[in-house]
Amino acid sequence: MFKRVNFYLRVYLGFSKREARGFALLIPFLIGFYISPLIYQRIVMGRSPDLYGSMLEAKLPQIYPDSSSIKTNASRVQLTAIADSVPAQRQRKELDYSNLKLDFGEADSVTLQIVPGIGKVMASRIIKFRDGMGGLYSKEQLFDVYGMEEGAYEKIWDFFDFKPQRVNKLHINSLSVEDLAKHPYVSFGQAKVIVAYRDQHGGFSGGEDLLKIKILNPNWVERLKPYLAFD
Repeated sequence: MFKRVNFYLRVYLGFSKREARGFALLIPFLIGFYISPLIYQRIVMGRSPDLYGSMLEAKLPQIYPDSSSIKTNASRVQLTAIADSVPAQRQRKELDYSNLKLDFGEADSVTLQIVPGIGKVMASRIIKFRDGMGGLYSKEQLFDVYGMEEGAYEKIWDFFDFKPQRVNKLHINSLSVEDLAKHPYVSFGQAKVIVAYRDQHGGFSGGEDLLKIKILNPNWVERLKPYLAFD
């Protein structure tokens, strides 16, 4: 057979003897490359969707501690193989995730990646921001994360519930410049100005006192106030 293929390549396609031999040697690899996806689809993806559904449900408790609300529901998303290759008469198991959400305050960077559009880098930024802030009092604060887009922001809340957290307080009347500047909302320059004003005029009694520092933006003060303790 190899000689016949070699002959046809030389006679009909004008290949040299060396070219025909090299091309003939490639044919088995090309055939294998072509049919391997078909074999994978038939053997792996053609398995019973019920079996796949059972495996998925078995893993759900690892992600969702309370998975009791998961149920089969014919009106929800169907678990099927690629291109509906599974025979139509097979019963398809379906899962209802409509009422199943995670607590955003307890999520880690791995869990966040279940959200479409949230990759490893963005998930790490979100968690670093949340933890660096010492908790979030408003979900809109996520727009302060570098690179956060509205589409990704909206999708997060399809998978997570937001509950205002008890934030860690900054004791503004006693913190040093360095410690105050560790907060994501406070730059080193702002911390220096605040501490210098405090040292000159005495401690702050409320957020309104910060407005006496003319270079501080009122909107910035409002965003920072929930994190301040004035004792």
